[in-house]
Amino acid sequence: MHVISLKNLLKGLGLLTIVLTFGAVATGCKTTTATSQNDLDKPSGAAILKQSPPRTTDGSTPWTTFLFDFGRNNYTPDKMTIPPGGSKKFNLTGSFSVSRMNSPRQYSTPAIVGNTAYVGSSEGAFYALDLISGEEIWRVETNAAIDASPTVTEALVCFGTSGGSLYCLDRSTGKERLRYNVHTEIISSPIISGGSAFFTSADNRLHAIDIRTGEKLWSYSSRANAMVTRRFFNSPAASKDLIYCLFPDGRLMAFSKDNGRLTWIQELLESESETPNVRRTPLFHNGLVYAIDDKGSLRAMDGATGKLKIVYDVTDAVDFFIANGNVIIVGTEEVVSIDKKTGKTLWAKPQKLGTTKSIAGAGENLILLSNREIQPFKSVDSLDKIKSSSGYIQAFSLSTGKLAWSEKLSSTVSGNVSASKDKLSFVTDKGALLIYSSTKD
Repeated sequence: MHVISLKNLLKGLGLLTIVLTFGAVATGCKTTTATSQNDLDKPSGAAILKQSPPRTTDGSTPWTTFLFDFGRNNYTPDKMTIPPGGSKKFNLTGSFSVSRMNSPRQYSTPAIVGNTAYVGSSEGAFYALDLISGEEIWRVETNAAIDASPTVTEALVCFGTSGGSLYCLDRSTGKERLRYNVHTEIISSPIISGGSAFFTSADNRLHAIDIRTGEKLWSYSSRANAMVTRRFFNSPAASKDLIYCLFPDGRLMAFSKDNGRLTWIQELLESESETPNVRRTPLFHNGLVYAIDDKGSLRAMDGATGKLKIVYDVTDAVDFFIANGNVIIVGTEEVVSIDKKTGKTLWAKPQKLGTTKSIAGAGENLILLSNREIQPFKSVDSLDKIKSSSGYIQAFSLSTGKLAWSEKLSSTVSGNVSASKDKLSFVTDKGALLIYSSTKD
């Protein structure tokens, strides 16, 4: 008989996070890991210090982390062929399952380096996959759902799990190099900088650890200490010296990378968000920090001081990015391009294919993922609950907003799309990694 715990059932439904740790902010003690560091084959100093973005030999720009880079800019200059010439599919599976009563959603977004994709699944497996052949390079089982998106450096692949562990694996072999346990779910994508990893956990904490030693450097706990909180996908963003994090209590905060000193605070949300599709990860670009507030407006603040600079209030914002001097905002029913300096609307186009999930920028294209629910028998009371859902991918011209391509998917989508040199990749809720490219199968 398959026994399902309440904690895993709630996570499988994608609704709640159970917070398992309590107490005040810790101040630098070493944290016990799920696997003793002495039992792991430690990387050499040279290997672990290769924290710069990985190099490629094909001229592509790597998509190394959630929303492209540590500024979370969600845009690559690499050109895409639209419509794509072909697509491939790789089915993600694993040994761990939270519940099959209601198929778990797949939130992990692939990192792409050259012709390799790195991605986790809600079934607990993490993969390195060849984007040309669709074949598995290596695979690691974690026995916990992986809803966090990975971060890739020259030497490592780092990601969190619902079991509360931050894994750092050898990028070439998948061999475990470090495992750091925070005892509660990690659904954020880590920032790797200066020998440190910065990430958030479900108990409303921001962590900084030394990835060379596994030691805790500092952490911050927000004032939200409820035992049960709604899942809040809030990966931190970074500038050269600061870490930016939006917490479930509605406060956007800036911290020093070096010591965790709080630099500034802005109140963005009046209460814990009830809008799961809205981006809650801030964006850092050219000295400004951007984030969506509780009214659906996009705010731009000075990265050093937090001072409000401009508010873009043109649509009920769900997601956004900046490209070519313009701010691209997608709402529940439209996509809008705005001049970043003046706030003038350049174009606005309707988004007709269901509920927007996320957007990304690639070259001269805006890529949009959405889900649409269809209820074919609205007038028949007994069949009122018969519904079907499907996902869609669309591409719009960044310069004109003209729809260039759309395709219906075999499943809904909950994650984001990644792009790198004529390749688009994302995971559907049925666990299929889709790879679109300029060449036919």
